[in-house]
Amino acid sequence: MMKQLQFLALLLFLGIWQGHSQNLPDVWDFGATQLDAASYDNQLDVDAINAWYDSSIAPGTTGENLPDFVAGDLTWTGGGNDRLRTSNTALTRYDENISDYEDFKGRIYINSSGATGRFFSLELQEDDEVTLWATTQNGTGQLHFEYAADPEMQNDVIPVTKELTELNFVAKAAGTYRIYDDTDKPSYFRIIRKAAEYSA
Repeated sequence: MMKQLQFLALLLFLGIWQGHSQNLPDVWDFGATQLDAASYDNQLDVDAINAWYDSSIAPGTTGENLPDFVAGDLTWTGGGNDRLRTSNTALTRYDENISDYEDFKGRIYINSSGATGRFFSLELQEDDEVTLWATTQNGTGQLHFEYAADPEMQNDVIPVTKELTELNFVAKAAGTYRIYDDTDKPSYFRIIRKAAEYSA
């Protein structure tokens, strides 16, 4: 009987632990910065980012344009000449052209103005919260958070300047959302997805 109770207690503990870990916010940081693993589920590291590039390219190589990539529930669709710019020299990248931000060491730079065909796709559940940090080259950005299946249902637009800006969105429905700028050349530094939490 005691062994059965101990086994049940272990299962309960594991269930609580797994539930906790699964509820950690997901973070995609484009300088491969590792946020506190007790508070975040880091989706990118040096190996994951370097794997976006052709295997013939040595990790840490400079002068490389950013290819399209899939990183879990986040997908990038680009134009072929977009750039990963980072001070993390372990990463394959275009260059190290990044402003000196204490908490941000890398950015994806979109090398075309108003390029609506260059976007992130992010899978979300209803009421999921998305936080991202971005700038735009000329300070005239109009960043869209758009429900791909029905943009009329949700297409939030927020101005983005040359200053690093924190942007916050909440998904109105489950599905794929697109993130893009229809005016300027944006740079994306980090994206965080936090699952919706409901009180009992």
